[in-house]
Amino acid sequence: MKISNEAKEQLLQIIDEEESSNLRFFAAGGCGGTQLGLGLEEPAESDIKQEVNGIRVSIESSMQDVAKDIELDLQESSEGVDFVIKGLPHTD
Repeated sequence: MKISNEAKEQLLQIIDEEESSNLRFFAAGGCGGTQLGLGLEEPAESDIKQEVNGIRVSIESSMQDVAKDIELDLQESSEGVDFVIKGLPHTD
């Protein structure tokens, strides 16, 4: 897993305003099946914990294989700047 320098700077600004300093990746259900969710929250006891580019990260253990090859980056659009997760496996 990687976090781009641009995403890191944006995350540090957000973390400075929030009470949690941990970025958590977790399984999020949806009509299209399980997806990767992202939030600033404390890690669960069973999460895999690591530091990525100076950011505390926890990954729900069931999402470890999905998250290993991803990169969190920023993408600019006409509506502003959004986080984007690159390298997610495609599902049919």
